[in-house]
Amino acid sequence: MGPNTMLFLRIAISAFQLLCILPLLFAMSQANPLIAAVQAAWSGNASISEVCWKILPVSGPLFLAMFGFLCLAALKQTIKQAPQDASQPWLANPMWVEKHIRLNNRGQFWSVVSVLAFYVGIVVPFCVGTQKTAFLIFCAAFGLVLLLIARVFWLNRRWNTAELRMATLPGVIGGPFSGVAILQQAFPAGTAFDVCLKCEVSQSVRKKGWSSTGERTRGSETISQTVWSSTLSIDKLLPADSPNRTLVPFGFAIPIDCEPTSAWQSSTRKLTAWYLVVKERNKVGFGGAVFTVPVFVTPASSPDYVLDQEFLKPFEVAVDVEAVLARAGLTQEVVAGGGQRLALEKWDSSAAFSMATTSLFCIALVVAFLWTVRPLMGAVFAALFPGALLVTVLYSLLDMLLWKSTVQVDRNSMRCQSGWRGFQKSLTFAEEERPVFSAKLDRLKENGEWYRVDVCKRTTNSEFNEEFFDAIPLVRRLDGRAEAEAVANWFDQHCQTAALGATV
Repeated sequence: MGPNTMLFLRIAISAFQLLCILPLLFAMSQANPLIAAVQAAWSGNASISEVCWKILPVSGPLFLAMFGFLCLAALKQTIKQAPQDASQPWLANPMWVEKHIRLNNRGQFWSVVSVLAFYVGIVVPFCVGTQKTAFLIFCAAFGLVLLLIARVFWLNRRWNTAELRMATLPGVIGGPFSGVAILQQAFPAGTAFDVCLKCEVSQSVRKKGWSSTGERTRGSETISQTVWSSTLSIDKLLPADSPNRTLVPFGFAIPIDCEPTSAWQSSTRKLTAWYLVVKERNKVGFGGAVFTVPVFVTPASSPDYVLDQEFLKPFEVAVDVEAVLARAGLTQEVVAGGGQRLALEKWDSSAAFSMATTSLFCIALVVAFLWTVRPLMGAVFAALFPGALLVTVLYSLLDMLLWKSTVQVDRNSMRCQSGWRGFQKSLTFAEEERPVFSAKLDRLKENGEWYRVDVCKRTTNSEFNEEFFDAIPLVRRLDGRAEAEAVANWFDQHCQTAALGATV
């Protein structure tokens, strides 16, 4: 898009913004009937319902004018001059150039104000004016949801004023990304934070299908997924320059095969964005600062880059291996011959009770929908969500009940088993073979990762002189790479010690 085209678009958008005056003028012309209706209601000659129907011709055009003006202003803001140096796309954002990203509450504030204006000016007068019970219930429910959303924004207001000072500009693919997150809030001593750098890819996918009338339909759907992420847990902070500020340091090494941030005003169907998320550790749900950060390929990109971890070690959360293994359900016992048997099974009574309660609630909902809703297809559609939740919860409950892993070290061998009871996989190691315990990414969670520890056995194909690895998981759902690496080291050292003890 050239400069002349962007100038023409900005002029056109300004002209449309002027047209927003027309519904405003129409709303002003309906003010006199509203005033008359209010005076009549005050004197007892008109009902509340009649007043509400006079409010809508005023509030409707006002809301339309405000909404249209704000949308056009946001669109106009996105149409700006591209950076002069196309080889440095991060210059498109002034805050990136300054290495200083500042969040604010303006977007959330105006969003809440807009929804509140729609509720007070449109929803309430319409529902009260109809005087129907169903609409009044909807009005009350809508207001309750609005209050809950406003409460979430209020609780998150301090996170939305956070700042980010970048030490590297930009974040380098095949290189570092480091800096300091500045939170405008004081936290108690020892508070731990999760700092997550993640790459999200949004892709527009064309969909084809058939309508209810048998006609061919086409459409598109945007699918977003996190393709890479890494999380640091920090509990030793930098000295703050103010009593109401918290400084959280971070540093990441970005793999060479990651995708860069999509170029300014990219017209492709596939868009890549990088985010740095800072939040309190193990806090589920809302609360956290989210920064959009620049990550690109530069001349400094290298496939062999390794981040120097020494400068972060004084700040990272120390892993208590014994506590992690206790949380994983580790039990140890001595077997005949001086060997040892380690067993891990993830059974949590409180979690099982919660899952069982959720399952009963979902079953009740499914039965109620199938029993009361007609036709049957409508009942199936209504029961789809609680049914899917029921299947997920039941699977998690069964997995927690049936999954188990064991490591038995004897005089001349070591045997590892893992999986659901009755369907377990096993690996056996001879005396001269040494198992490899490694930390592996299990799956992504909200602003973080679950890791697991696998035990691996090297297998060599003598014909082709190739080396393979057979692996089974020993410990699952470890909170981050640091925990997984510490547990893997513990197993490696403990199994060697147990093997020596069995030999003696």
